[in-house]
Amino acid sequence: MSGTWGDPINPYAEASAQDYSEQQAQAVFGGLGPGATGQAAPAPTEPPPPPPPPPPSGGDQSAALAILMGQVAELRGQVEESRRVDPFEVARQERRANQASMRAAISWLPSPLIDTYIDEWVKTGDSELSWAVVRQSGQYDQYFPQNRRADGTLRMSEQDYMSHKDAFSRELRQFGLNPEVFEERHQDLVAGDVSVQEFRQRISAKVTGVLQNLDEVRSRFGEFYGIGEMSDEALIGAAIDPNIGTELLQGRITAAQISGEALRAGFERGRERSEMLGQAGGLTQMEARELYSEAGEAVPMFGRFAQRFGGGPFGIEEYEEAAVFGDSELQRRMRRLHASEMALFRQGGTVAVGQQGEFAGLRRR
Repeated sequence: MSGTWGDPINPYAEASAQDYSEQQAQAVFGGLGPGATGQAAPAPTEPPPPPPPPPPSGGDQSAALAILMGQVAELRGQVEESRRVDPFEVARQERRANQASMRAAISWLPSPLIDTYIDEWVKTGDSELSWAVVRQSGQYDQYFPQNRRADGTLRMSEQDYMSHKDAFSRELRQFGLNPEVFEERHQDLVAGDVSVQEFRQRISAKVTGVLQNLDEVRSRFGEFYGIGEMSDEALIGAAIDPNIGTELLQGRITAAQISGEALRAGFERGRERSEMLGQAGGLTQMEARELYSEAGEAVPMFGRFAQRFGGGPFGIEEYEEAAVFGDSELQRRMRRLHASEMALFRQGGTVAVGQQGEFAGLRRR
């Protein structure tokens, strides 16, 4: 069943056998082609990279360059901006924002020195340096006299100094004395390193000595200095500090008493006004107590009358001028206002009128 062409049933058998022989040769000789020497073929190499794209045309190249230059400019601007931001200036701005809280922390310090401290603190952020600038300022000795020793060191901190002064003032006020009168005395205490406790012991001893023989001391004081009558407060003050002129002492203490009685009744009267009422008006502490007690009712009432009927405002100063200095024009105005109010409401007023037409509280003291 053989033939020249192979199996008649499978005419491709010879071709298949030939293909099989070639496959074996391929396996044995590694796929050597015709004319091969039997050496191994070289390893296949990587395919070469694709060629670069052609350069952009003229228009595309200009657009790309413009984009690149814009990015460079933006980067340069960011660098310049970072150079312009001063970290110290940033810190100063933060401290400026915190000024309110810093002022509150040193509110006990006199206002001009607070400003000096804050200005330096905003610049440097250094608390110790800020205090050094405060202590070198021309106003320091004005507010903290005698606190600096000859060698430049401080007797006490500024806060302790203010506490010392406040305690000194409280000791004097409990005896009815005006601390402003004894300012130099406080400076002596600071210069002598005298504590508040020691001052309290000294003043208690002197006050006790005066109060135990008050009438006799008053009598002798009048004989020695030609003063007919001295208040208890003036005697105590003279005992504390004999260097204070008695006339000045008497006047200032009376002014303090007048101001205190006004404040108790709800009226604020300054030193100059109180001294004028005491010296020119002859007002005493007891008279001031009566005056301002009556003014507490009369001044608001006449203020309402003045608003209703015109003629200008009416306050505590107008009442003082009428009651203490006997201003007849103001007294007549008060009567007119009261009469107008009575005529309007047909009822009695709240201001008492005597048989001779005098207002209670306006009789000459």
